[in-house]
Amino acid sequence: MGTICQAAIAALTAAAGAVTAAQAQWLPNYQVYSIQRVGLFGPDQSGSTGFQNSRLDGVFDSFVMGNSQRILGVNTANGQDTWVYNPIYNTSVQTGMFGPEYLTSSGRRESVNSHGSRSGHVSGYTVRYSNAGAENGRSTWIYNPTSNTSIQTGLTTPAHTGREGYQYSSNDRLSDSGFAVGTSRRYLAPNDNGGQSSWIYNPTLNATIQTGLIGAEHTSASGVQSSANSSVNNAGQVAGVSVRYLSPTLGPGGQNTWFYDAATDTTLQTGLTLAPFTGSSGRQFSVNEFQSDNGHVAGYSQRLLGTDTNNGQSTWVYSPVRQETIQTGFFGRAYTGSVGFQRSVNSRQNGAGQIVGFSVPIENVNSSYGAHPWIFDPVAQTTSRLGLTGAAHTGSAGFQSGQATFLNDTGYAAGHSNRYIAERTENGQNSWAYSPVTGVTVQVGLSGPSNTGTGGFQYSDIEWQNAAGQLAGKSFRFIGLRTSNGRNVWVYAPATNMTTQIGLTSSAHTGSGGFQDSEISFQNDRGFVAGFSTRYIGASTTNGANTWIYDPVTMSTIQTGLTGPSYTSTTGFQNSGNRFMNSAGQVVGSSG
Repeated sequence: MGTICQAAIAALTAAAGAVTAAQAQWLPNYQVYSIQRVGLFGPDQSGSTGFQNSRLDGVFDSFVMGNSQRILGVNTANGQDTWVYNPIYNTSVQTGMFGPEYLTSSGRRESVNSHGSRSGHVSGYTVRYSNAGAENGRSTWIYNPTSNTSIQTGLTTPAHTGREGYQYSSNDRLSDSGFAVGTSRRYLAPNDNGGQSSWIYNPTLNATIQTGLIGAEHTSASGVQSSANSSVNNAGQVAGVSVRYLSPTLGPGGQNTWFYDAATDTTLQTGLTLAPFTGSSGRQFSVNEFQSDNGHVAGYSQRLLGTDTNNGQSTWVYSPVRQETIQTGFFGRAYTGSVGFQRSVNSRQNGAGQIVGFSVPIENVNSSYGAHPWIFDPVAQTTSRLGLTGAAHTGSAGFQSGQATFLNDTGYAAGHSNRYIAERTENGQNSWAYSPVTGVTVQVGLSGPSNTGTGGFQYSDIEWQNAAGQLAGKSFRFIGLRTSNGRNVWVYAPATNMTTQIGLTSSAHTGSGGFQDSEISFQNDRGFVAGFSTRYIGASTTNGANTWIYDPVTMSTIQTGLTGPSYTSTTGFQNSGNRFMNSAGQVVGSSG
């Protein structure tokens, strides 16, 4: 441990003589600090001549997790021990399992960190050994920063124990609040594969609880069960899947999704299971895709014809408040083929449980006829159409296609819609923004003469969205029909419903034929955008690049970086790049 104090700095400054104002501004602002050694360095982790080897596995807030090699003799590796540096106790705490089943006769132990959380919980596993010293599975554990102890997790009942005490558990995920989920292998005869069980470790109860579907439909004739976790949130709500089994002769019959709630200690089946989603043999197949902070789970269920012929898929959301699965997307006549084919897809979900996706209009049996983006609101239980649907975005026979690509936690969505001429000949794409305040989709991006080809070709794309729903994107420049003439960048503010071009467009950043090219590096939640614009000589010969920042308060682009004589060649070459931007809009970069 070492410290540097202000008094020592003052004494050193005085000894060096008077300091001018110009010199003083460069004095570092030293603060009192301490250096704390982390890791394990006892006899088991030290060689006979002092050899030690520790590594960091992760840093989360003020907690640090890592591992230290166990050493035999001078420097022979003999496994590894895991540890957590706990700032509450200001010490490194060894983690993992320590009983005789985790140690060989030579003293080898093998512990591994799996996940760490911001609350200081760490999950991991320790290798098990038989009496003969052979590996005998794995035991999972979680480190609790409050009790400062490691607790075994996973399922260890006779159904999860094989010959000679073999047990094998795995960690899947760890929430910031300390809920851990994983799986444990199942055994039938002493060593026959019996599938796997899913589980959750509840830090409030300090207990591991089996989850998943384990009834007759999810148990084979020989007793095999197989469940897995898809996600877990900070409330201890888990989404997962369990394999379905049909008759003994037919075997596995797809999989069902489920939802476990730690508050009620219940597991409920989710997904769509009515006739269109069940084959004649009983096959069903559902998948979890997203889970929100408030527990809403979004997924899809396969549509089936006959025994198991694929007939598309339908999207759904499970509401933990209503405890029911609700079909989402569009599924009316225009979206259904002659034998019931439908296809909807989830794209994103936000923390409030809102989902954006698209549904495909169907011609004849199962021919796609575009894609219609939508947003689903779990509170209002409504699916609303998104995208641009005007004449420029509709083919002569009504063909339309677009995607929703962004969704923030306040419900602002954004995406693009294709432009068409004739029946369905693509003519570029335009970006759009949806406001949950107005419930309206508006076109965003640049669409003036410089960004439009002679045949009406335009192409805009969104690259960033922040918490306020502000967007940053690019629009291509064209000459002639659709010959590229570079890229312009822009921002869109939903508060003013305005698209503003940003970037540098002076003569140094414009080729003789009007070529310009700018790119966006960062956008923060206050609306500041940092990027760079290429410099040109001649028609489109690059001559370096200058960085800039857009200030949303003044709605202006300000050039950044160093551009003095030391950073400019005889041909005017300058080259700067952005590295980082913080929440206040301050940017760090380099010029060379």
